[in-house]
Amino acid sequence: MTDLGGWFRRVVDFFKEHHANVFIHGSTLLGVVRSGQLLHRMQFDKELNFGIKSEDLSLQLLVDMEKEFPYFLPMGTEKKNSLIYFGPEPIEDYLSVGQDHWQMEPGIGLLAVFWRGKSSRIELMGQGLAKTWPLSMLEEFTGVDLAHRRVSAPANVHSWLEHYFGDDYMVENQDWHWISHAKNLETVENLKKKGEL
Repeated sequence: MTDLGGWFRRVVDFFKEHHANVFIHGSTLLGVVRSGQLLHRMQFDKELNFGIKSEDLSLQLLVDMEKEFPYFLPMGTEKKNSLIYFGPEPIEDYLSVGQDHWQMEPGIGLLAVFWRGKSSRIELMGQGLAKTWPLSMLEEFTGVDLAHRRVSAPANVHSWLEHYFGDDYMVENQDWHWISHAKNLETVENLKKKGEL
């Protein structure tokens, strides 16, 4: 079994080999800022968070991901690809012992699609919910070093983290979950009313 760092490197290498314009975000980006390391501290922080703009997501990338990773689950919301889960082991290995992909070791991979709205980038989450980002937050990117790999991240890292986690993002909160704590959460219904979707 590989460790989380090894799994991260495998994923980053795959995306680079396929010239995919992905970037880290979420708790993966938070780990860079807090400690320069991957976070692996609770059930919903075991995933590797990668993002991709909708215009950069190709059918070929999805096909290649399905070939590469033993576990591959693309999910759709509002007739759009929204979240793509992938992992180093077949899901059957976990279902046979009554667990789900959140229990996958060393962690599940998650590629989130960021759709362009009228004035924001939209990360559709299911359950009628979405996270929103000002367009400017995902226009420029910078390189950061993590687990012996150079990866892309939003250039305005601290503004990005504050927009999502709040101004206390450097303070550990073991109970943090996006449904109850994300600062940029909106309903899909409200986004439609505003003409964003």
